[in-house]
Amino acid sequence: MLTQCPHCATTFPIEHDVIASAGGRVLCGVCEHEFDALAHLRRPQVVVDPVPRLDPELVHRQGDLFEAPRTADAAPRFARRRHRFGRDSLWKLALVVLSATLSLQIALAERDVLSMDLRFRAGYEQLCGVLGCSLPAWRQPERWTLVWREVGPHPSVGDGLMLTAAIRNDAEWAQPLPWLELRMADLDGQVVGLRRFSPAEYQTQNDVNLVAPGQTAALQLEIRDPGNQALAFTVDFR
Repeated sequence: MLTQCPHCATTFPIEHDVIASAGGRVLCGVCEHEFDALAHLRRPQVVVDPVPRLDPELVHRQGDLFEAPRTADAAPRFARRRHRFGRDSLWKLALVVLSATLSLQIALAERDVLSMDLRFRAGYEQLCGVLGCSLPAWRQPERWTLVWREVGPHPSVGDGLMLTAAIRNDAEWAQPLPWLELRMADLDGQVVGLRRFSPAEYQTQNDVNLVAPGQTAALQLEIRDPGNQALAFTVDFR
């Protein structure tokens, strides 16, 4: 039984079991064209070679009539069609989908911890922007900068001091106001006074919850005068 490629007209012998295993769809071994072998079956034709006749006048044009016929170096390749999307591909696709789903669930469940890492914060901001989830406020105390400060006598308390200052958020994301640590030292650098203040104790605007990147916030702090021993003070953020 023969089948013929409709693209390049090459004819191939084919067996019944080959057609059955390929589902009728095959690839031409010459032009790689895919076609239905059953729809292009051909019957073998018996070719009877005519008896060669020598014409004395045309002998120089007839050539060697008894020369062996030329054959191709290699027989045309006849290949079965490979299934492009089989059972193995379905399993691989299902594995990829399940892995991606599990990774997303873990990322969402651990977002309160992982989103506080600089490496993951930007990704979580984008993810929650799409899914509508919430993230804990970003806290990076070392990214607060003391822009200016001023210490003077308290206007109404005799042994009190008034500290006014402005702090700026230099982080990449908005932050809540930090805890403020005020440390006073004497001439030798020894600490003579230290205290931490919450935002509620020093902020001038009680409705400030978050400070955007690059924005400043004013603070005002009332403290007791430690006397002549305190000659220097520093402000840190916690």
